[in-house]
Amino acid sequence: MYRHGSWVWAIAFSPDSNFLASGSYDRTIKIWDVHSGECLQTLPGHPGCVLAIAFSPDGKTLISSSYEKIVKRWDVETGICLNTWEADSNRVWAVAVSPDHQYVATGGDDQTVETMGHSHRKLSPDISETY
Repeated sequence: MYRHGSWVWAIAFSPDSNFLASGSYDRTIKIWDVHSGECLQTLPGHPGCVLAIAFSPDGKTLISSSYEKIVKRWDVETGICLNTWEADSNRVWAVAVSPDHQYVATGGDDQTVETMGHSHRKLSPDISETY
């Protein structure tokens, strides 16, 4: 396998275990072939380091988040960014895709969980509890 230009902060297997995605402080995501170790795609475009990544249940898209509120949805095969939106949190440390692929959830440094529908609009109030 090749390297990123800096620290790797996030890593996820595709649902079929054929691909591995890695997100880095170098502001890129790389898609790797697990069997050959070949880097298939390098996805640039985040304004800051990539903090979290998650494959969709069908493995066709990847969700990523960064240090600067940005969440992106990528086509895994082509490497094209399909959507970009801004989360409420300054730093989005966690992302997840629902099993039916209809929702994306993010978790941020402001102690909130945000859910967005397929249109990427906020669906419900933040789920938060301050300690």
